[in-house]
Amino acid sequence: FPSHDSAPSSASFTPFMQLAQGTRREVIEDILDIQIFSVMNNILKHRILETKEKIREIETRIELDKQKVKLQQDYIKQLEEDKKKRHDDIQLTISETYEGIKLLEEKIECLSGELGTLSNSIEDDNEISKRRTEMVTLYKSLQIRIEKITDEIVFYEEHDTCPTCTQILSSELKETAIGKHAHKKEEICTAVDTLNNKIQELETRANEIFAAKQKILEIQTEITKYNTEIIGGQNYIRKLKKEMDDFSNNQTSTEEAKIQLKTIAKQVVEAAENRGKLKENSFYLDAASSLLKDTGIKTKIIKQYLPVINKLVNKYLSAMDFFVSFELDEAFNETIKSRHRDDFSYASYRDWE
Repeated sequence: FPSHDSAPSSASFTPFMQLAQGTRREVIEDILDIQIFSVMNNILKHRILETKEKIREIETRIELDKQKVKLQQDYIKQLEEDKKKRHDDIQLTISETYEGIKLLEEKIECLSGELGTLSNSIEDDNEISKRRTEMVTLYKSLQIRIEKITDEIVFYEEHDTCPTCTQILSSELKETAIGKHAHKKEEICTAVDTLNNKIQELETRANEIFAAKQKILEIQTEITKYNTEIIGGQNYIRKLKKEMDDFSNNQTSTEEAKIQLKTIAKQVVEAAENRGKLKENSFYLDAASSLLKDTGIKTKIIKQYLPVINKLVNKYLSAMDFFVSFELDEAFNETIKSRHRDDFSYASYRDWE
């Protein structure tokens, strides 16, 4: 048998029995023309490696896409939680604002009651003002009359002759005139004192009315302030409701995120389907590889032909009067038996020779 690593020549032939077990197998496979299975097995190994590499790539992509799905789900959950939290916060703020408005309305109602009481308490304002003006006017008029009467008394006390008609004023006339004017002055002074007391009473009442008016003004200012706050609160509630409606109606971000999630999930499903097909193909390739291995189809073929080979070898040994029993097993180990020795190998036979 020729050596496979050198050109054919007389020195390049090596006896079959001196070949290694692997080389013996190659020779037998060549004789039986089953090396095609080895070529097929090599091609199959390459395809198996490619398929496994594709499976690894797809599994890596699936894991990445699963992580993307998880992240997208977390993102959508966060969006929905933020939306709910914002909705709850707005609703809470609206409720608190309503409570604030209710308290302000209660304060206004209380102040309005107080305002009504104060307004009722100064219903005599115009009358008091009118009477006070009349009495003050009367008081001034009486003061003028007192001054005139006093001047008349002084005149009679200081003059003995009338400056107009040059008539002599008698003592009796002067005393009578002074007495009349003094009496009149006393009556008027008494009236002035009475009037002054009444004016003081009216002043006191006017001061009370003025204080009530000041209190009414303060209350009205406070009510105006509360009404302004109520209007502001109502406007704020309308703004919050609009924001809540806009926030509820605006589903763009969440919908886009869900669409993107569906796209990624679809990619995962498609990749999983491809992985399943590749694994199924890998299963068939592995099965084919098992068949094409040395322990597969080739072994079955060799098993079938080894008895024929052993029979032919023994036939030719017998024809050459070499009475030994020769047998190759499936591992291409030889067994040689003779009459004088039981079992020995080809190498021991050469030593024996």
